[in-house]
Amino acid sequence: MNKEKQQVFERVRVENDELREKIGKLRDFLKSEKIKQIDKTQAYLLRMQYDTMTAYANILEKRLALYEEESKTTDFN
Repeated sequence: MNKEKQQVFERVRVENDELREKIGKLRDFLKSEKIKQIDKTQAYLLRMQYDTMTAYANILEKRLALYEEESKTTDFN
């Protein structure tokens, strides 16, 4: 993997790590009793946000897997 791709890979990895941490905190909140203390519309929107963040993280993980696969192929050629 060339230097530019390595930098992109690292940025995506950091973004994914940070996003996964936020997803975990939001998941914990959604499973807690605190969720019952907020407006139902807000709770619904938070659940939508959780789903969207999870989908986004899954896309980042697929990108990381592609970078890793490209790296293996490129390193041997």
